[in-house]
Amino acid sequence: MVKAALIGAVAAGVCLLLARTPVEAQTPAHAGIEDVMNLAQLGTSRGGLSLSPDGQWLAVFEQHTDLAANDIEYRLLLLPTRGVAPPRVIGDGGGVIWHDENGRRSGAPADRFARWSPDSLSVAYLKRVEDRVELWRSGLDGHGARLAAFAGDVRDFAWIGRQQLVVLEATPRALLAQNATAEVAQGYRLTDDLDLSFSQRPLPNVMIGARRVVIDVANGATRAASAEEAAALTPAPDAASAWIGPRDAHADLSSPPLGLFAHTRDGHSLMCSLSTCSGALRDAGVMSDGRVWFERGEGFDDGDIGLYLWRPDEARARQLRSGDELYYGCNGGNGKIYCLWETPAHPRRIVAIDAVTGAINVLYDPNPVWNAGNAPRIERIAFTDDHGLQSYAHLVYPAGYRTGQRFAMVIVQYRSRGFLRGGTGGEYPIFAYAARGYFVMSVERPEAKALAAQLSPLAFDRQTNLSGEEERMKLASLDGLIAQVVRRGLVDDDAIALTGLSDGAETLYWALAHRSFAAAVASNPPTDTSQYWLVSQDFRQDRLAFGIGSVWPTPSPWWADNAAALSAERMHTPLLMNLSQSEAIYAPPLFVRLRQLNVPVEAYLYPDAFHIKARPSQAFAAQRRAMAWIEFWLHDRLDDEPGDPDRSQRWGLMRRATAHAEARSPAAAHALDATRSPQ
Repeated sequence: MVKAALIGAVAAGVCLLLARTPVEAQTPAHAGIEDVMNLAQLGTSRGGLSLSPDGQWLAVFEQHTDLAANDIEYRLLLLPTRGVAPPRVIGDGGGVIWHDENGRRSGAPADRFARWSPDSLSVAYLKRVEDRVELWRSGLDGHGARLAAFAGDVRDFAWIGRQQLVVLEATPRALLAQNATAEVAQGYRLTDDLDLSFSQRPLPNVMIGARRVVIDVANGATRAASAEEAAALTPAPDAASAWIGPRDAHADLSSPPLGLFAHTRDGHSLMCSLSTCSGALRDAGVMSDGRVWFERGEGFDDGDIGLYLWRPDEARARQLRSGDELYYGCNGGNGKIYCLWETPAHPRRIVAIDAVTGAINVLYDPNPVWNAGNAPRIERIAFTDDHGLQSYAHLVYPAGYRTGQRFAMVIVQYRSRGFLRGGTGGEYPIFAYAARGYFVMSVERPEAKALAAQLSPLAFDRQTNLSGEEERMKLASLDGLIAQVVRRGLVDDDAIALTGLSDGAETLYWALAHRSFAAAVASNPPTDTSQYWLVSQDFRQDRLAFGIGSVWPTPSPWWADNAAALSAERMHTPLLMNLSQSEAIYAPPLFVRLRQLNVPVEAYLYPDAFHIKARPSQAFAAQRRAMAWIEFWLHDRLDDEPGDPDRSQRWGLMRRATAHAEARSPAAAHALDATRSPQ
């Protein structure tokens, strides 16, 4: 009776409808940096779509960038699985919650999942309130409340009954503040545990005072959790009805090859022995009738994703879909598979996939004004190197493309799957570059999959890194893909910009020492010998045992190949470095050396930023600077920047100095031309 009344209240409109101001349709072909940044996002990197136990509701977080407030806002949506009712806001998730490993942040948001109560009447979720992370619960009618006042941030939670949750509470905030105050007042001893490259202060131990408690949602009473109750926070992998796991029972999840497993009706686990149940498996789940859905990469370099249904009792599997698309957070129920779905031209939507026909029905599109039907042409190009390693890229055509004309090109790295927002980290908005008249090559880095299947993760990492194979295969892929578009007459080889974040930045610095580009933008600093001194003793010893060698008294071959400052004499490309404070300490050696060599270089430091620049204002500034740098060096265009009135003069001096140096030294200019790939 209560449940029926609540459902009726929702249908009657008690919850807040999603309000949207009518706006003119935005097409990817005319998108700017701000348009891409303002796209709403659903779920997390791991999914985030939750189906109620009764199969009637879907819950997911939707996030919006608020440039004015310099924050990311989260709201919890409720969507019926049947009918055509729009989603409703049933909870305010507050601002962004940062992911960290015991105080060390990457700049990426933490995963947020709405978790349903067993009776499907409410969801529990995390909410950021000022500087606190709290546990909240909302009913289907949108009425919500905080569950207890915890002294520390809530890190995780799980339902263990209709009215109880087990909660992981971090170190009390008062204790963390007390420890920080003591460090400032008294100083602290440098120890081998400190990683001075990341922070010049000891990282807060956010779990030293952690505790696991059970809370009663009816009255807010808490008590210490038993070992059995606490185990609900970390369920065993085989507790699921279907899962991806190592075929070798003694291996871990990172060890290939992987297999697809399911529980049979008698409670035993069964591995799928069909050929379709092998290869690049991604995710799996179970339908209410016992069928198992799973995803696997297939096609050239596993660039397509296939969605399958497996009947364990009949030992057969059937493909539902396959294509250049991605699924996240899928749930099976009502003869449908509910997923967050994205394609190269369109950001995530909530869809229902028919378990018989594979047909997709869009239940909710958070970006209805993004008209992907008018997207620029997107072509997937492929390359196989001399060793048989495969790689591919999405080639996005420029606005105003005309056959027979060569265009400038921007290369974005290092993953190219799903929506082409802006490469790994999202710092290079692909459609904004295409709208400005550039070809954009969104590169998926090559993987030595055959070798990885033969070795343990450690042995594979050691062999590819120490032998230089990783550098070789990434540069071969980059050169091969560039050569294709140049041969086809699409791109001017003298007008290519290279960008990169994380692994993409690593590839960028390697590439700059082997060939010239018109411009380059790196989101992170290069490897440098100073890392040897600045990292913790444990990490240093681990790397020495790995085999990279020491920098003392002279750098080992690994450092000589990877420390970019040692290869500065071979670099001629104008370089912009957008550096986060937590990593910037590695950049000065290359920065100073390039300036001494009269190579155009400029660097910006973003205070309190981490590996990924998550603050909207900093991400926006980095994207604008990257665009301006590329526009200047590829097209000699320079827009006014009110916050940097001297930029035009500064960059103009760099260009004139570079042209003068090349004019004075024909041999140097000839050597520079020789580093470029032949057309």
